[in-house]
Amino acid sequence: MRPITRRSAAALISVAAVFAPFAKIEAQSQLPGGAPDVLTLLENEHRAALGLIDQIIASSDAQQRGRLLRQLADALTIHNANEENIVYPAIRDAAHKADDAATLYHQQDDAKVVIARLMLEPKDDAAFIDGVKSLRTALAAHIHQEESVDFPAVRAALGPKLSQLNEMTAQLRAHWVTNPSA
Repeated sequence: MRPITRRSAAALISVAAVFAPFAKIEAQSQLPGGAPDVLTLLENEHRAALGLIDQIIASSDAQQRGRLLRQLADALTIHNANEENIVYPAIRDAAHKADDAATLYHQQDDAKVVIARLMLEPKDDAAFIDGVKSLRTALAAHIHQEESVDFPAVRAALGPKLSQLNEMTAQLRAHWVTNPSA
């Protein structure tokens, strides 16, 4: 793999401008040399996603709920791509937790379906809020599994080689900035 350059690190940081809810998190998750710690970055993004869901639940304005849901969906796109293409393979292969990786993939697929369904529902309907609350419960359980079991297993299995995941994350996110629909 190519080393992280100032240019690729700058491109990574510019991803934050595209995904506003995670903008401050991206800058906070830097290791020396400009590469992000991918697992810390993802953990911080988990907090931001839960925060957006809490804002949706707290809002009484249907238009604001819709905007926040769209913001959540957009932010989770790069987050999920990062986990599905970089972290889950490490959970499966390096941490030897194939069942956990498969479960996490399926949970994300389920969440994508729920979010797509919520996008179509009237945002001023009680069923919409019930759906958002169910999403939050499922997401919180998913996050707990990642952060308490699988991310620590990856950290332990990879040790200093975690930097390889950091490099891959930087490349993925830099590519996303220039090719968001790819």
